[in-house]
Formats: sequence, structure tokens, C-alpha cells
Amino acid sequence: MKIIGISEQKKTTIAELLDKNVYYGVPVFQREFSWKKDEWSDLYEDVERAIKNDSQHFFGFMMLKPEGDHNVSIIEGQQRLATVTIIVCVIIDLLFEMEYEGYVDFEKQYVKTINLFSPESPPSHKVSLSRVNSEFFRRHIQTIGRPKEKLEVMKQLKKLHPSNKLIMNCYKYFYEMLDSKIEGLRDIEKLKQLLKFLETTLTNFLVITTEVTDNKTAYNIFQTLNDRGLDLALADLLKVHLFELAGDDVSTAKDRWDEITNILGNINLNLFLRHFWVSKYEVVSQKYLMDEFEKKISTKRDVFEFLDELKLEAEFYEAIFNKSRDFWKPEIVELIEELFILSKNMVLPLLLAAMLNLNEKYYKAFLKTCIAFIFRYITIAERENKEIESRFSKMAIDMRNGKLRNMDDIKKRLQRIYVDDSTFKSIFLNKEIKTAKVAKYILRKIEVSLDPLKEKFSKKITLEHILPKNPNQEWLEYLKKNGLEKDDIVDKIGNMTLILGGPNKKAQNKFFTEKRDEIYGKMTELKINEKLASITSWTEKDILKRQAFFARKAERIWSL
Repeated sequence: MKIIGISEQKKTTIAELLDKNVYYGVPVFQREFSWKKDEWSDLYEDVERAIKNDSQHFFGFMMLKPEGDHNVSIIEGQQRLATVTIIVCVIIDLLFEMEYEGYVDFEKQYVKTINLFSPESPPSHKVSLSRVNSEFFRRHIQTIGRPKEKLEVMKQLKKLHPSNKLIMNCYKYFYEMLDSKIEGLRDIEKLKQLLKFLETTLTNFLVITTEVTDNKTAYNIFQTLNDRGLDLALADLLKVHLFELAGDDVSTAKDRWDEITNILGNINLNLFLRHFWVSKYEVVSQKYLMDEFEKKISTKRDVFEFLDELKLEAEFYEAIFNKSRDFWKPEIVELIEELFILSKNMVLPLLLAAMLNLNEKYYKAFLKTCIAFIFRYITIAERENKEIESRFSKMAIDMRNGKLRNMDDIKKRLQRIYVDDSTFKSIFLNKEIKTAKVAKYILRKIEVSLDPLKEKFSKKITLEHILPKNPNQEWLEYLKKNGLEKDDIVDKIGNMTLILGGPNKKAQNKFFTEKRDEIYGKMTELKINEKLASITSWTEKDILKRQAFFARKAERIWSL
């Protein structure tokens, strides 16, 4: 059996990476520089937070491939390393502009490396980007100059590649942020602020690195990380932390960790770890979660207690996440599926706590209550997600602590921010539903309320827009004649219905009278279409009248 060449993971700082006398380059299969303002601003805020708290910050996962002759390929992590290099260059340029001689030392240490094979030759750059970015990055970022002058030169360049424009704007962003940070200070204070920012970025930012030994493995890993959107950073950092604390019992810790990952299967491990934490302790963003794990787990005993607990939680999380039919009764599976249509990730921490701590006889009623609340609060009213995440976290914690044990207590807690009937109907009357899955769910629930017989749902059910998204010429003339704008009404739930069978591509864009005669009038199984069988007009008034009927039904269906 051929063994894949992947080394053990190591924890290191950005300074330790850049201080090595090596050349970091981007392999041909890597993309160009692509980070945008959201990523730059997050990084800036993370540095400021680390300065304020005098804390370390986990900066992600990097995979490297030694190429020999002191060259290293960046398989994963080039965006981070490139952006940090831009920050270093901005600070060096500001120090140069201030005539602080120490800028030369920083350039030698973090931007350039000695040519080991010909000491007389000029040094090369530590970080080289892709073919598209390489020359621009070397000439305009990694060369010392006054920031405003460098930016002016870059702006004058013709036919600037979009990726190089991002690099230029990234340099501009950090220059403006740092220049604003030191504006009005005395030179000595400016120097302190810049050096502190540089030091924090380089020495307080930690990455997990691992190495691969051959091109095929490197390429396959790159494809896996990027095509599947796999984000291993938090889980890998936690694993390293646990294994370090396990000491001589590391093999046992590894076995237990493997059991947990096997239970979860294809479920995103980072998502599970955050939902576990939110369900048991408090709401915390993903990027600061590792700090909380380190506070909770500091001894070997903590490690094994944590792994045992995590295994139990993983078993229940997997059963909820995958709606395991051998675990649940069919009616529970249906209710979980409804919840996942409306808000999968938001509700998982609360479901996890309820499954572990709520009496089984309450669970069905609990799920129905959650569905009604989320439908009103999130699906229709579109209230603040952060507020509901915080509420659900507190409820989950109280369930675990025995403070929330029955349905009366749960309903009382939810009613504090419940969308009342009057508000709900008012919003529903003008609601647009642009997600087909949600629209189909709403109409199906209304159909069941009109006729509980479910045999009809053994057939395929298709969502139908009466005024179609792509209307034919007859529709366009009708809209113009009646002073209607398609975009104002096409996504209203009153303009939608259900039909049995797959989509009829020939009929779906036809005029409403043709649909009435060919489809709605013949589809007697569905009560939701009864009134459509005799429509003589389809204006905004008709749509809103139908929507008002749906609103009255919805008020009763989704009620605590």
C-alpha cells in the first residue's frame, strides 16, 4: 500500500514562518489573490482585538510542500500569507516615510531572503504569488516607497488585472487604517503604535501547518479543500490542543477523536463543535471558539472528560442532523424536516439540548412549537437572527441545567418575543417568498389544513407560479394594460399554487385562462386550486385576495 505523504501538524506564528530563510511560492494550480474588504477588515479587527486583550489569535490552517533548494509551495494559505505581507510592507513604508532606520531590518527579516546560492546576488522575496500577481506584487508592494506615491503609480497602470486591483486596494485599505490610527500623534507614539501592530500580527497570530511531499497529494488536497469548501481550521487546532495535553495517553485520545469523527461522518466538524458550545455554554463566533475551548480544557483529565461528552453529543447531533429514520418515529422525522426547511443551523443547538434533557413525551410538541415560532419570527417577520440565536442558546443552557423542563415553560419563554397574530397577518398579507422550497412548504401545509388526506402527496407535487417568472406575450400585454409590474407580484405567495406531477414546461408560461382550463380546473385532488378553476382575471387585487385567505389559514397553522 502506498502511503500518502502528509506530515504531523505544527503550531507556529507568522513571524516564525517569515523569519525562515526560505522562498514561499504559489503552485500553478492555485488561484490568484482573491481576498476582499470583508476579509481585510476582519483581519484588521482581529489584530486590534489581540492588541487590546494582549491575546493570541488563531489565523487558520496552512499546507506547505517543500520543493528543495529552500523553496516551499503554499498549497493552502496563500491569501493569509499574502495579506500579512501587504500589512508588513505598508508598515515598512510608513516607517520609511518617518525616516525610522529600523525599516531596513524588518524588510530583511520578513520581506526578503538572502540568495543562498549566490550571496553576491540581490536577495529575493520571501513570498511570491501566482503568475498573474507575481510581477505586480514584487514591483509595487514589496518595493519600499512612500505609500501615497506608490498608490499613485499603481492607479496610473493600464489594464490592471482584477486580482492585482484587489492587491492594490488591500494595500490602500491597510495604509488608510494605519495612517488614521496614528494621525495626530507625536512621532514616538506613531512609532510605538506601528511597531505594536506589526509585532502583534507577526507573533500573536498562530497557524496550524502541515507538509505534503508530492505534487499529486498537494493537488488533490488543494482540490478537496477548495472544491468542497472544507474548513478544517478549528477542528484541527482543537485536535492538536487535546493531543498535546493527553501526553502519554495520546493514542487513546486519538482513538476517541476518530470515534467522534466516524459518528459524524460527512457532517462539518466545525459546525458541530460550535453548535455544541452554543447549546451548552454561550454564543461565540467561530473564530474565537478555540479560545473558549482552551479555557475549558487545560488538563489531561479535562481532555478525556471532554472527549467522552463530545462522543455522546455527536451521536445525538448526527441523529438530528441526518434525521436518522432508525432513531426517530416517522412523525418526528417529518417535523425535523419542516424545521430544517425553515432554519436548519439556527435551531440545531436547541434541538440538541432538548433531545438530551427534555422528557421524550414532550419532544413532538416541542418541535411543533419551534416550527410555529420560527415560521413567524424568521420566515415571515424576518427578525434579527443574532437575537434568536442568543435566545435559543439561553434556552438550551437552561434545559441542560434543569430550569426549563416542560412545554408551558418553553412557550412562556418564546412568547416574550413571539410575533403576535395581528403583526403576523399584516406582514403575511404582503409577503414575497423567493425560496421555492419554503413556498412549496407553506402551500403544502395550507393544503393539508384544507384536506388532511395525505394520499395525494404520494404523487410528485410541483410549485407553480400563476403569473410566471417568464411570461409569454399575452401575459406581457395583460400586465401593461392593467398597469402591473411583474416583479411586484410574481413572488407573492398568493401568486403561487401546487400542481400534481412534474413541471409542465409547455404550460407553465401560458396565460392564466389557458392554465385555468388545462390545469387548475382538472386538478380536483388539490383543494388549494378550487377557486382557481373559475378565475376570470389575475390582477394584483386577485393575488392579494388569495394571499389574505392564506394569511388567515397560516395564522391558525403556525400558532403556539
